[in-house]
Amino acid sequence: MSYGPAPAEAIPIVKGTPAYDTVGAILAEHQKITVEQKFEWLEAATQGCCERPNTYRVYGGEDGDIPLFVASEKSGGCTRICCAPEHSLILEIMPHDDHSNVIMSLERPGCICPYFCNAPKPFLCCFACNENCTDAMTVHDGKVEGKPGKIEAPKVIGMVRQPGGGGGGCTPTLELFNPKTKGATGEDAIDFEHPTAVIEGPSLFGGCSELCCDSKFMVSKEKGKLGDIGTITKLRPKTCGECC
Repeated sequence: MSYGPAPAEAIPIVKGTPAYDTVGAILAEHQKITVEQKFEWLEAATQGCCERPNTYRVYGGEDGDIPLFVASEKSGGCTRICCAPEHSLILEIMPHDDHSNVIMSLERPGCICPYFCNAPKPFLCCFACNENCTDAMTVHDGKVEGKPGKIEAPKVIGMVRQPGGGGGGCTPTLELFNPKTKGATGEDAIDFEHPTAVIEGPSLFGGCSELCCDSKFMVSKEKGKLGDIGTITKLRPKTCGECC
């Protein structure tokens, strides 16, 4: 994943918060950021039947050799096995050398098992036509308590979500938002009228195409795939282990 000349503009969180001061300051030092998913032998051996919580390592530098952060998924085992990849989860971001210090948390309400009908968003796999089937992630400052969709004392500092009316149609789209005012909490405090950035992907991606081609997603200040903030590239696998 590589950024353009203004990487901090792609961060959907309020300036001046501890999360922004830490993450923003570190990302601003690097023009290229690499995110690598940890390989899980048990999940690979069972072909995904034993779905493990994902862990990601974030690196900086042109060669992706400077460790920056670790992102660790928190989700229920039954929910992962039965509902992935549309499952509810919380992703905790920590410094690479201090896993006890959660800088920020990403809350993704989705499907849950076995109470599918009571899930925060039970229809994420469907056409993104309303709130129940529109994917989103809420960014919280520090560590949060509770379950996705029911966070206790939320500390919202940003949000990423699909636009309504089909999620961008033939152009997969995500919009990044900040709260209206510093210190505001809850989704009602998010300024949904003025996205701070837009991520737009290719019309065709995923499936078997990921085995052969890289997929590029343009990060721009407004719609149009300008890429004036940066580019996110989903790399094709280079080894059999990466295919798993």
